[in-house]
Amino acid sequence: MVYDLGGKRALVTGASAGIGAELARQLAPRVGEIWLLARDAKRLDALAAELPIPAHVVPCDLANAEARATTIAELERANIDILVNNAGVGRSGPIAKNPWPKIETVLDVNITALTHLTWALVPGMLERGHGAVLNVGSTAGIRPIPHLNVYAATKAYVDHFSRALAWELRHTGVGISLLLPSTTATEFFDRGEIPLQRPNGFVDSAATVATAGVDAIARQRAVATPGWKVGLLARALRWLPSGIVNRASDSVFSENR
Repeated sequence: MVYDLGGKRALVTGASAGIGAELARQLAPRVGEIWLLARDAKRLDALAAELPIPAHVVPCDLANAEARATTIAELERANIDILVNNAGVGRSGPIAKNPWPKIETVLDVNITALTHLTWALVPGMLERGHGAVLNVGSTAGIRPIPHLNVYAATKAYVDHFSRALAWELRHTGVGISLLLPSTTATEFFDRGEIPLQRPNGFVDSAATVATAGVDAIARQRAVATPGWKVGLLARALRWLPSGIVNRASDSVFSENR
């Protein structure tokens, strides 16, 4: 099934940089109007200025429950047709050494905000008889990953949540897509929350990942990866013995490596 993006209203979270900004850039020529949500209003303003369609800047910290609720109430009135849940926060390291506020932020953004936005905006799509949701997951969510314990678990939630909704809504005209990138060269790693993995042949550009995401929306694909290499990695991760995955994680993320 092909979803016509022409004239649609799209919302992209985490749009100030990286995959989110690229998703906005690639969606803009194909949709009618776009909403850009992130914490950094200045960067959103700069992005909005370069897009060829009406772009609405929505500054919001999705980890702040009150601010999120207020923003979502406003977005519900915007008749969003395409929701891109891209905003994400990373964190690595032993659970005992991570401050609770840091862990809570990962949970709030990666799970709660994504679910809240989907819960709020999908009913309007169902009423109109069409729509699309793209949830940006990660190959890190395919298996439990030591040293990425909380982050990987949140991406596992995104994986399961998206696949379940795709099946539930399969006959409604509302498509749910899960995008599974591997390591992507963005500012995500520059923040220092997760160390950048050493090059392994699976590092993609944000533009490459965004292209796969927009294609998934247009074709209403339940699961998409940016290229065959990441697709192969995703399949392999589901079958690899846990000992291999754990040792690989030790070699990349452990403090004792």
